[in-house]
Amino acid sequence: MIHRRSFALSLVNVTLYVTISATFLFGLLGLAYNIYAQPESAFERVISTTSALVAIATALALMGLSAKRRVLQVSFAFVVFLAALHSLIVNLSLAPLLYLDFLKAIDAYFYPPVALTFLLLGITLMLNPRESLQRRWMRSFALFLVILALGAMGLHFVDNGFAYLGPHPPVTTLAAICVLLIGISLFLSSSSRILLFPLNKNSAAWITLCFVAIICTSWFSLSLNQIKTIRADAISTIEKVATARQQTIQVNIQILNRLRERWDYLDVSPTSEFAKFDVETYLRDIPHYLGIQLVDSQGRPQWQLQSERDANYLSHLNHTEVQHWLTSTPTDISMLLPKAEFLQQGRPVGLMLMPVGYEADRGFYLLVAFDLKRLISPETRLLPDYLKVYVALDDTHVISFDQSKPSSSRELQIAHQQLDIPYGEPLELSISLYSFSELANASNLRMVTATIGFLFCIAFLASAQQNAMLRKHARRLNRVRSQLQSQQKQLKLNEQQYRSLFTYHPDAVFSLDRDGLLTSANEAVLNILEIDIEQTLGAHFSAFIYPADRVRAQQYMDIALNGESARYDLRVFGRDGELLHIDITNLPIKIDNQVTGVFGIAKDITAQKQQDEQLNVLKRSINVSTNGIIISDATDPTSPVIYSNEAFCQMTGYQTDDIIGKSCDFLIGAETAPETVEKVRTALAERTECKVDVLHYRRDGSSFWDALQLTPVADSAGVISHFIGVHQDVSEHIKSQQLLATQAEHDALTNILNRHAFEHRLSAELEQSETAEQTSQPWAVLFIDLDGFKPINEAMGLEAGDDILQQVARRLGDFANDSSIIARFGGDEFVFASRYTHRSELEAFGQRLLETLAEPYPVAQQKVYLTASIGISCFCRAQTQATDLIQQADMAMSMAKRQGRNHIFFYQTETAHQQRLDVNLRNQFQQAIEQQSLQLFYQPIVELQSGQVVAVEALMRWQLADGSFVSPARFIPMAETTGQIIPASQWAFKQACKDLRILQQHQSNLRMSVNLSVLQFGRANFFEQITSTIEAYELANSDIELELTESILMDDSSHAIALIQRFREAGLSVSIDDFGTGFSSLSYLNKLPVNKLKIDRAFISEIITKQSDEAIVRGVLAMAKRLNMTVVAEGIEHSEQAVHLAGMDCDYGQGYYFAKPMSLAEMIKFLT
Repeated sequence: MIHRRSFALSLVNVTLYVTISATFLFGLLGLAYNIYAQPESAFERVISTTSALVAIATALALMGLSAKRRVLQVSFAFVVFLAALHSLIVNLSLAPLLYLDFLKAIDAYFYPPVALTFLLLGITLMLNPRESLQRRWMRSFALFLVILALGAMGLHFVDNGFAYLGPHPPVTTLAAICVLLIGISLFLSSSSRILLFPLNKNSAAWITLCFVAIICTSWFSLSLNQIKTIRADAISTIEKVATARQQTIQVNIQILNRLRERWDYLDVSPTSEFAKFDVETYLRDIPHYLGIQLVDSQGRPQWQLQSERDANYLSHLNHTEVQHWLTSTPTDISMLLPKAEFLQQGRPVGLMLMPVGYEADRGFYLLVAFDLKRLISPETRLLPDYLKVYVALDDTHVISFDQSKPSSSRELQIAHQQLDIPYGEPLELSISLYSFSELANASNLRMVTATIGFLFCIAFLASAQQNAMLRKHARRLNRVRSQLQSQQKQLKLNEQQYRSLFTYHPDAVFSLDRDGLLTSANEAVLNILEIDIEQTLGAHFSAFIYPADRVRAQQYMDIALNGESARYDLRVFGRDGELLHIDITNLPIKIDNQVTGVFGIAKDITAQKQQDEQLNVLKRSINVSTNGIIISDATDPTSPVIYSNEAFCQMTGYQTDDIIGKSCDFLIGAETAPETVEKVRTALAERTECKVDVLHYRRDGSSFWDALQLTPVADSAGVISHFIGVHQDVSEHIKSQQLLATQAEHDALTNILNRHAFEHRLSAELEQSETAEQTSQPWAVLFIDLDGFKPINEAMGLEAGDDILQQVARRLGDFANDSSIIARFGGDEFVFASRYTHRSELEAFGQRLLETLAEPYPVAQQKVYLTASIGISCFCRAQTQATDLIQQADMAMSMAKRQGRNHIFFYQTETAHQQRLDVNLRNQFQQAIEQQSLQLFYQPIVELQSGQVVAVEALMRWQLADGSFVSPARFIPMAETTGQIIPASQWAFKQACKDLRILQQHQSNLRMSVNLSVLQFGRANFFEQITSTIEAYELANSDIELELTESILMDDSSHAIALIQRFREAGLSVSIDDFGTGFSSLSYLNKLPVNKLKIDRAFISEIITKQSDEAIVRGVLAMAKRLNMTVVAEGIEHSEQAVHLAGMDCDYGQGYYFAKPMSLAEMIKFLT
């Protein structure tokens, strides 16, 4: 009985599966095709879009009904209900009455009876089969659908029976079988139990689904192909008919045109008998001509001829439409198809009016009446038997060509074509499917084949399901048989297992009788006691126990004899009298609810006792540690604390009970760095070691810096089980580090930023400005250097200087705002960076700063006055480096110093360019010194009275690689500034001595005048360097004359005078060069031990024309005579100057008048 019920349920399941799947696939295929192909007419559809949607919705509703998914069932049942209701309202013209005119825009494909049926189906699908009355209605309606479907299928085997159901057999057969599938599915699913089986791991169900899909697809494909074939034949046929009839009409027009042309050519009058005879011939030979007559422009006949086939054609000319057309006097051929005659007559008439000539100002027309139906009727061989052609003048005037095929309401128009009538209105040709026998036979065959295929799918899946049920039943029987066999084996194994457990247990297992005598013992007992089994069995247990523990052992023995288990540890004697710690569990042996003895399980815990003692020592050691230590559980995601020592509690203010169980991050507070917290949490998550300094909070809310070392601890299996956290309060250390960091960034004297911190801070601000909005204010750097600070520092002491620097820092701080940056770079240099809006604002700010810094500084009850020089550089987008801004401000400050100090100077690109050139020039000059590529040129010094050359002046020249010369006025001051003048002058003096040796070969009494730098006078051993060089080239000291400038006396006049005196005493001649342009006092001349004065060219160039210059020169000459000095006039360029100076008793002259500076070779030629 159970087997039969299972088979029936399986059959219901598989039938539902096949019917619902087929319904769904039919709808899905129709919907997909209609969306993709967009068929133009109903004939081209196998199923309408509305029907496809209803099929899909019905299948899903039936699926929900079978699976008892109420939401799915009701939702898609409502879709079916709405679709049917829409078609019913539209087709019954109820939309205007219900004010639902918008529904007409949506196609309604269901006829009222069909729409009513599906409306009831939608309502039925919403019912609940668990209710008895609703279930009965569902089954009744399902039977109704099945009977309706079977009747519809039967009608297809009656001639043209499909016409009662739909437009053509492919549609009606599909509709019938879908209704049948829906009816069967509804009947089977109207059960109160869940029917659909799961498809998971059910290959037979998937194979069946593929079979169903193949059947549905094949049906759909074959139906579509047959429909497309018929429509293609219809289109081809109507195109052939239209082409043939157009050719026929055109030929008739050409025949009449030739007739008219022949008359014109032969000059035949239309009213002549010849014309009438000619027309009669045409009327007799062309069968579709009914009559021909000649009419004038007023429509009055002149003569007429008619065919014997239709003598009544003249009646067609009496209609108003024709009469009006006849009087229209067309200029060319005109054709008319009278609408009034199109349907009333069995043979509709066509009229053609053709102008044929003029006589006596009257126009004549040939009026031809023809049988329209005979003219355009297609040949029978062009039309297949199942097609019928119609011609239409408009929507109301339609006639058929084929009278042998009576009209029928079953005809289905499938194609149409326009027939163009030359010189007249076109006709519309249409072709209809007249016979459905071939289409019906093919559709019936597909319907029967599909039904058999669905039955096969049901049989296949039912067989597969039945086989699966049989296999499942067989497996169940095998499991029962196996269970019985297992129970029998278990009974045999229980005793063996007990013996194995007793014998092979790693712990000592023994049994005692009620008197405490050993009745059994396993090998582990013998190993612990190191005795034989014979010595064990029958002995009292107390014989093996340490005497002090025997009373306690007997107490636990009594507890077990009373039916309770007991666990305890005691000491026994082991091998070699060793005392062992044993953990014992006593269990009562009960037989028939009576305690007959005691089982004992003993375990040697000696090693564990020792380990526990070690752990206690370790715990005490951790407790006395000065560092706080906690242990957390790594197996818990929150890492709860499971241990903390006393030092941790003292450090944090928490008690141990407050800590245990908390997450290990409970010390985190508001100001704890998030990145540090994330680092610790990452270490916890990744099970790695971590060392951080973190700001933690005590229980009272106070914070402290904690040096946390987090270490993971692995268990014996290598799995991280715990974390040990070692905490050390390093607050003082952190404070010291912060203090050092502050000192590293701040100037120790003024407590403002130092140079490194200033550059770092400004770089960060500039980077931020680059990414900020364009409207942000730019930065400016002010480089401030105090004027004359060094003498004050030297005069008043370092303490007073430090006081002034601190006051300067405070004054600068008064000018600072939130964005300003102030720093001391060292010594008396300060830098101020701030944002600005306009240059004028920045200049005003600098002026106020100068005024503030110029105010007196109270130091040691005195007022010290200082000024400052300020260089300003402004930030631009193209220059973003802080060091560049500082350097530019420094260069601008140097320019401010040069302009008299207590001044503001803005950095200019030209200044930087000039400095870059100076740097490049300095590098090239150094290379020239190292490569000895400098040159000495020589200019003669002439005795004015005799004109004889008495000496030459060595002049340094520098020629670049490109052949150009650098002016001495440019590179000499540069070399004196950089100190390069020292090696250059040393080389020049040696080269001059060397060249003098050569020149004296041409003039033995010639002397050499060499220029000395101020810097050389300050050098140690300068005197010895000069004299040793002269001696090295074997020259007399009197051959050399040293030229000095008055600036030598500026710094240390006493040293200079003493050194000059030594040169005089050594026999060297010393002269003052460029006399009159320096700043030294004339009082020095009386003290200077010099031999000669050289008057600067500035006083010589205009001595002839300028009395003041002459007066100065005369004064110098007179003063030199008094001091016993000779005089050289420089810059003599004209003979008048030389003569005039000679007349003033000037001793020597030098200038371009005598000779320009020249090379050694040229000088040799000059002397010779």
